[in-house]
Amino acid sequence: MHIGLMTTEYPPFFGGGIGTYARHMVEQWLADGHAVTVLLYDPRLGERADVVEETTGRLRLVRFGEGPKPDPPVPGLAYAAAVSFRFAEVLADLVRRGDAPDVVESQEYDAIAYFVLQRKHTHDPAFRELPVVLTAHGPKFIWDRYEDGPLYKLPHFWTGEMERFCLAAADAVVSPSAYLRDLIRAERPDLAVHVVRNPFRPAPDPAPAGSGRGIYYVGRIQRLKGVLELAAAFDRLWTEGFPDPLHLVGGDTAYRPLERSMTEYLQRKYARWADQDRLRFLGPRPPDALRRLLADARLVVVPSLIENFPYVVLEAMGEQRVVLASDRGGQREIIRSGENGFLFAHEGPEALAARIREALAADGRALGEAARATVLSATDPARVAAEKLELFETVVAGRRRPRRLFPVARAGWNRARPPAPAPPRRLSVIIPYFNLGELVRETVESVLQASEPPEEIILVNDGSTDSRSLAFTYRLEAEYPTLRVVRQPNRGLSEARNQGARAARAPYLAFVDADDRVHPDLFRTALDLLEAYDNLGFVGCWVQYFEGDDSIWMAWNPEPPYILYHNTVLSGGIVVRRDVFLEAGLNDPGMTFGMEDWDSIIQMVGNGVGGAIIPRPLYYYRVRRDSMSRAFNRTNREFLYQRIVAKHKDLVAAHAEALAGLLNQNGPQWGVDGPTEV
Repeated sequence: MHIGLMTTEYPPFFGGGIGTYARHMVEQWLADGHAVTVLLYDPRLGERADVVEETTGRLRLVRFGEGPKPDPPVPGLAYAAAVSFRFAEVLADLVRRGDAPDVVESQEYDAIAYFVLQRKHTHDPAFRELPVVLTAHGPKFIWDRYEDGPLYKLPHFWTGEMERFCLAAADAVVSPSAYLRDLIRAERPDLAVHVVRNPFRPAPDPAPAGSGRGIYYVGRIQRLKGVLELAAAFDRLWTEGFPDPLHLVGGDTAYRPLERSMTEYLQRKYARWADQDRLRFLGPRPPDALRRLLADARLVVVPSLIENFPYVVLEAMGEQRVVLASDRGGQREIIRSGENGFLFAHEGPEALAARIREALAADGRALGEAARATVLSATDPARVAAEKLELFETVVAGRRRPRRLFPVARAGWNRARPPAPAPPRRLSVIIPYFNLGELVRETVESVLQASEPPEEIILVNDGSTDSRSLAFTYRLEAEYPTLRVVRQPNRGLSEARNQGARAARAPYLAFVDADDRVHPDLFRTALDLLEAYDNLGFVGCWVQYFEGDDSIWMAWNPEPPYILYHNTVLSGGIVVRRDVFLEAGLNDPGMTFGMEDWDSIIQMVGNGVGGAIIPRPLYYYRVRRDSMSRAFNRTNREFLYQRIVAKHKDLVAAHAEALAGLLNQNGPQWGVDGPTEV
């Protein structure tokens, strides 16, 4: 089998737990005779246009950086979204060359598979039949809860939403521990999560068990790693006369509540012990140096507030060291207290200090030997690879089975339509029109040039007063047989869209503003998706600006809670089921100054209607100086947002905590252009 691995860590370029996993997994796949392509994001390559490929036997390593800026530009892509975008572009190039893997495995962390999966489920030919398996290492949206920092700050919050989508969109999800599986399923009980241990083969020549002297913490100096709890326990021990120092080995991180580094915070708080050389910060160490430190360890303490299946525990146990670890992670599934190590529950510094004394008093030789035997058995790479391969084969065999539900990041808010005969594939395009003169001809012609033209075009003349614009309605009506004009007194954009929807004859609608254009593929692709998924009521796309701006506005799948904070869809370019729009999406004429499109999306989402975004610029938005959006000011924005909240108060109440967090941490929604804004 040809296996692809998408990762942000791969030795010797980058270390860390994901890198350790990648090394052991790839080595075993190669030993089993598989071909492997590793796709590695390497920020050191920067904006280089070229992709660095190195082939050694059956291993191909494909490294790439952020690459040159896209043309047309895609502004506002923060780190995680930009990296995911780049992964999709590089993988698509391999597919086009005929070098596609049979199956791709990706980390879930930082949502690097997001655009691959979004494109897959919106029927991009490069990815539509590409099986994608996600191996969970430490979801940001779960881990961040233990960092004592703001959870709703953009773009970090949206990275978590992207991770959620990836878990739902993958063909299979793997967790190395039942502990993490249960955390994921607490969020998404509808997901099947397969438990397959991470592979690890300890070095063949560990130091003799029971020979160490020092006490070590190994890992990032980070809040969620439990360093504050560990320092508090040792503060109690040292106050009681305990003589041994604590060695902290690992890179520094920010302590977010105080906006300073965690190392600086600990050094200040426990300056007395740092001055007496009891609290020692050794910094990060390369693998060989770390092995030497572990050889000196009498005890390795892993006090994490949350873990997956930590390699530091496996490495220490493999080196025949005594490990004392918290019970908040997959380590509790292999450590048996008093037999091959020790576990503790976070019950305060006094309890942890007592467990440290207990672990130091134990028979280090017997525990160390039992610890190594456990790791050799529990994480045998050959067995792990065989379990993974069985899952891969199942996924590959089922890749052609249609998936009837479009993946959503958060469960429970949208619903599949009741089983019923699919409506006939017929489309009405609605163009609201007011005094736009000749511009509408360009719009109509772009609609008629679609790869799947509509059954009818409805031009809703909303009481135009300009004689030239009025003349154009008659001229177009005579010139294009599929176009008919619906005339009404001037009632505004909302009523023009609504009137067009009521007058339409087809079961699907598309809304196109009278000065915009559409890509030939928009209608066909959107209709394909609406027919393919039972839980979709509307489909949108990215937006290409023209005339005065050439950038792309990135739309995103609309879901609560974020859709209540900020619009992620240009509903002027959506394709929607007519029954859905008439039932739940009618534009509110009371939204006099704008935002009627956002309100329409919220209404549909609030009624359980799902929407999907095609991650391609298939709608062309003309940037005019006198457009409605240019007339926004702070006062009418505040009024419109106030109206939206009042109209949807039950939905707002259901997501009040998240919505309050988004507003408090990012400011008013009109100051944000998109959820990944840098």
